[in-house]
Amino acid sequence: MLPLVVLVFIPAMAGPAYAADTAKDKDLVVNINTASLKELLLFPIVDLSLASRIILLRSKEGPFEDLEDISEIEGVNETLLKILSEDIVFTGETEVPPNAYSNARSRRVNRRQKVKDLSRAKEERDRAESKKVKGKKQDERLPIDLVADYLEFKSQDQILIAKGAARVLHGDMHIRARVIEADMKKEKLLAYGDAVYWQGEGKEAQNLQGDLIVYNLKTGEARVRNGWTRKIMKKGQIYYGAGEMKAGEKTITGDKAYYTTCDRDDPHWKILANRIIIYPKKRMILKNATTYIGDQKIYSVKHRVIPLGEKAEPDFKPGYRQDRGFYVEYNNGYEVNEDNFGKVSGQWFERQGMGMGVTHQYQQGEKLDGQVKVDLWDETTLRQRSSAIQSRLSQRRWNMNWGLGYQMDAATSGRMNTLFSRNQRLGQPANDELNLNFNMSQKKPGYTLNLKYNERVDVDGDRYTLDQIRTVDRLPVLTLATRSKPIGKTGLSHSMFLGLGRLREISYSGGQQKRTSTFRDEMKYTLSHRTMNFLGKKVNLTPKMVYQKIRYQTGGNLEAIQVNLRSVQKYKKSWSGTTQYDWKKANGSSPLSLEYSDSNAKSENNLLQYNVDYRPDQTLRLTAIKAYYRFPTSKNRLEGFGSVYSTLNLSSPRGSARRWSFNLQANYDFHKKKLGELRFGDMDLTTVNLSYNTNLKDYWTDLERWNLRLASSYNHTKHQFKYFDGTLSFPAGEKIRMDLRSRYDVPTKKFTSGHLKVIYDLHCWEARVEIGQKKRDLQFMIYLKAFPDKPFGIKYDDDKQIFMPYYGDRDVDNLYY
Repeated sequence: MLPLVVLVFIPAMAGPAYAADTAKDKDLVVNINTASLKELLLFPIVDLSLASRIILLRSKEGPFEDLEDISEIEGVNETLLKILSEDIVFTGETEVPPNAYSNARSRRVNRRQKVKDLSRAKEERDRAESKKVKGKKQDERLPIDLVADYLEFKSQDQILIAKGAARVLHGDMHIRARVIEADMKKEKLLAYGDAVYWQGEGKEAQNLQGDLIVYNLKTGEARVRNGWTRKIMKKGQIYYGAGEMKAGEKTITGDKAYYTTCDRDDPHWKILANRIIIYPKKRMILKNATTYIGDQKIYSVKHRVIPLGEKAEPDFKPGYRQDRGFYVEYNNGYEVNEDNFGKVSGQWFERQGMGMGVTHQYQQGEKLDGQVKVDLWDETTLRQRSSAIQSRLSQRRWNMNWGLGYQMDAATSGRMNTLFSRNQRLGQPANDELNLNFNMSQKKPGYTLNLKYNERVDVDGDRYTLDQIRTVDRLPVLTLATRSKPIGKTGLSHSMFLGLGRLREISYSGGQQKRTSTFRDEMKYTLSHRTMNFLGKKVNLTPKMVYQKIRYQTGGNLEAIQVNLRSVQKYKKSWSGTTQYDWKKANGSSPLSLEYSDSNAKSENNLLQYNVDYRPDQTLRLTAIKAYYRFPTSKNRLEGFGSVYSTLNLSSPRGSARRWSFNLQANYDFHKKKLGELRFGDMDLTTVNLSYNTNLKDYWTDLERWNLRLASSYNHTKHQFKYFDGTLSFPAGEKIRMDLRSRYDVPTKKFTSGHLKVIYDLHCWEARVEIGQKKRDLQFMIYLKAFPDKPFGIKYDDDKQIFMPYYGDRDVDNLYY
């Protein structure tokens, strides 16, 4: 049955509407299998997120074959497919008409301006609405869209019932459920049966699921019974919710809350709390929270803050590390109100010392935000370290960092950061330093303007803790960068970068200080031409030129000119060639040794690159030759070929039951022959690298848990293999997977590495046993899948010849070795 759509009007304020911008450039042809992000955005209907998903799927699964492959991408519907089908191809070259990029930029600017206009109009309506007297009848009406398989209207009770795949849209609110009832008298919605609630967009979006949703059309408030939501982590997910949740404002609140990473009805572990406050995509607050493993109560806290935009840390973490000994870490989040919150942390290490810190974040309205951070550390208790290490690290230090950001308008923003630090080594006076940083930026459609001020101050005078410190201060520096603009109908585009400011360089070496202070101005001009077609579009040439000049008040200047030529040649039957030539000439000198753009201006280049490719379909990719040739420059007289190689890639077709790939790379040596002296016999094959990879599904889970990877390298000069490397991952049951990795060195006739890993799946947990050839490669660990980099377990300590517990990263963080 086709979905039915009904438009229902209820009292509310209405806003302006805009027609969809679907105009496109004429004669635009885009190869979706080779198109860049910039080329995909030439379609007005394709936004940044959809273009990114197209490229991501293409890189993972290989080239698209037809429109059906594209329809599988999230966000692609029949309307979009119909528009794309007229202008996309799956083989051949992308053809972009003149001014297409500038037209696309103009369309995006217009759409952004429309969004701003809508937002501004909504704010004005909200202000007008707030001034209205309560109960006053509203003249305008905002529609709600109902879509369902079946619609029923009870005229006597004024109730509209939508059944099947029911969806409702009201402003920026969206509800989906099996059944949705709209009470036109009470102006309320009732949704039940796999009900899902969304509101907002981007980082502030709210997303809840529950048994039943009650939505008030007057106030915009939503109540979700047995509501829950989730956040997808790097490996696994976290779930949190409550018996009843209230949404519709900036925060989501609920009572009888829970938090876990386990999706079972009876999770392995959980945190239960009396109340939950959620700031979507930011953090959540659990009041009177108790942690359980199974049904066993572990500990309780009255207030717990869990970040949602970053990985959560446990409140209390004991452990052992080989480099630090036994240790204890403590983290506790706190919240004063929605705009003021932070974290208190403390650490004690048996062999390193102790420290503590406080990080507080604050916000005032929509324009002002900042952070205050204080850290203190005492490393004077270092033990079991050499005298050299103790003299270098035994110190007391603390620092205070204050940051402040201000958003003046949509285009102008500023940020300030101040860092005061003190370091005191044993037996030496304290060293105090102050770092001041300020940055103001204005981004307009045609240009970007930046003002930077950076200064490092030695408060107590010439007592830096390290030798050979070099720093460049900007006191201040003003830069202006214009966007690339077309020059009439010539096909040329140009942009400009200007910089002016005072720079000061401070360097220390052997106790001697050197200061260099100078005013500096910079100009960079970029001129490019749109792609030029020759021989019936079989040859496409794109030229670009950059001129840069830097001058200094104290004398000296740098000047550089750079030319880039890129040509694509189309041959018969999926053959193509690419030639790229980069030339850069520079001269002059600079009184500054560290200023970043100076080093760029000093460099010279004279490089030619050429490759020939064969791409008949998605299963075969051949680069017959790829070569780099460097010509001499005034600063580097070396000339000759760089890396030269050929590659072959064979893979299984998209969607095949058995996935496999084979890769071969042959490397050549031209013996530093110059281009005019080269003969065919001078090209020698040096090494050949081969690899084979295959994936298969297992019997128990129907998942690809079988994986075999074989790799080898053949030294053609010595006519022998260098090594054989193999990795085999296979299931030993429904819950157990084993990984076996080994490498055999042919010249020494020895296995240089071997590793066995046994992985046991405990649903939301994972346990591992790892055994290696080396004595220390023996460990057992267990961790939550949602936090794979925070395991706890046992490792073998080869210094003490015993097993020791540890908690932390899988790879030991050796700070001093």
